[in-house]
Order: sequence, then C-alpha cells, then structure tokens
Amino acid sequence: MLTLLLCPCLGLTAPNQLKATASNQDEEEVRNFIAFFVRAFEDLDWTKFRSCFAEAATIFYPEFFSRRVEGNSNIDSAWQQVFQNIKIQSGKSRAPYMDLNITDAQVQILQDAAVVTFHVKHAGTAVGRRTLVVQKRSRRWKIVHLHASNVDFGPEAK
Repeated sequence: MLTLLLCPCLGLTAPNQLKATASNQDEEEVRNFIAFFVRAFEDLDWTKFRSCFAEAATIFYPEFFSRRVEGNSNIDSAWQQVFQNIKIQSGKSRAPYMDLNITDAQVQILQDAAVVTFHVKHAGTAVGRRTLVVQKRSRRWKIVHLHASNVDFGPEAK
C-alpha cells in the first residue's frame, strides 16, 4: 500500500522513461529532475527528496494529508511522518524502501515551468494519479505543487 504514495518514485530509473511532449533541453532537464526525485523518494533519502521542493510549495495528498500542506515546516513534518511510516511498513533495513511503478508519464513544458503527469500502478484495479508542477528557479527545477489521488476502477474496468 505504501507504493501508492507519491509514486513518482515508481520505478522511474531512467529519464527517458518519461514521454515528453516537446524535445528540448528543458524537457531533458525535467526528466532528469523527476528521475532524481523518484530515486530519492524510493530510497527515503530525506536530504535529496526535500531539496526537490521549492520554498513555497503546496501539496494535495488526501491519502496522507487531510488538507493542503503548505509552508516549509508543515511540508517537513508531514513528509517526515510519511517517511517513517514507509520505512516501518517496508520491513527493510536499507534503501530502496519502495519500488514505485509509474506508467503513462508525460511532460509538458510551459516556458519556465512544466507539468508532469503519470499513473502509479497499484495492485488489482486501483491506480494512482500524480501531477507535479515544477518551475525553473535559478537554473534548477523545483516542485512548486504536487497533487496525488487514487482511484479504483473495479473489476469491470479495462
């Protein structure tokens, strides 16, 4: 159930696993950034993971947080609790603690920002939907908003 989490970390081991809408340097940078973020999340590497978020980032993640999370101290305390839970639930003593499996990924470049969307493959008929809005700040990409939701299409879904 932990793999349902943010799940951008879902097996994204190579930047070219993201299908992009345009071919340019920014797109490649975004794909590399997302791969870095996913690996940091799978490994529960707090320093690398946290470095991916902008100062004024916001998060909607109803599975873990009942309200929008905003502000550095709120983001830190919320994610640190999630990290602890993942580590415990994984039963592993070292990284990687998760093997996130993303599908149908897409990058849309919008000047100095990008929207990254993908699905997280879950067991059975459930799927996670993820959206990351990233912005280039001082020549580095940062997450300014993360939105996560899950849906179960049921056994009759194709």
